[in-house]
Amino acid sequence: MSTKPVAKHGHIGLLIIESKSNQLKSGKSTSSEIKSGKSVFKDLKSGKSALKEELKSGKGLLLEDLKSSKGALKLDLKSSKGALREDLKSSKFAFKEDLKSSKFALKEDLKSSKGALKLDLKSSKGALKLDLKSSKGALKEDLKSSKGALKLDLKSSKGALKEDLKSSKGALKED
Repeated sequence: MSTKPVAKHGHIGLLIIESKSNQLKSGKSTSSEIKSGKSVFKDLKSGKSALKEELKSGKGLLLEDLKSSKGALKLDLKSSKGALREDLKSSKFAFKEDLKSSKFALKEDLKSSKGALKLDLKSSKGALKLDLKSSKGALKEDLKSSKGALKLDLKSSKGALKEDLKSSKGALKED
């Protein structure tokens, strides 16, 4: 079995070491194989240290990523906060505008209602005047007809009274 130096990562290197270890135990190894086994151990040690370095650099990169993510998150939060403030300001402004337009519309409604009420009062006043005039005219007519009827009643009563007096006088004369 040939032994090439195993770099950095372990499983293949472990198999080679196990194979070399078995050869050494069985006594079949030559001195060159022993030397190559030692070089494999050296390669594994250097692979282990390289792996440690990679882990350290990976940790450093991870920390850098976390820091940049934290910074990006802070920026996102700031921009979201700013956007929220802007939304609140625009909503507040829109609400104020709605209130102003509602207030204006209410004033206009009140003005038109007031105008309509004035017109209703004028027409009611005019109708009342007409009703009073017609009632006054009807009352005058009723008074005239009552006065005329009263005059006729008085005349007929006077005539009947005269007739009664004449007949009473005539009856007294005969007695």
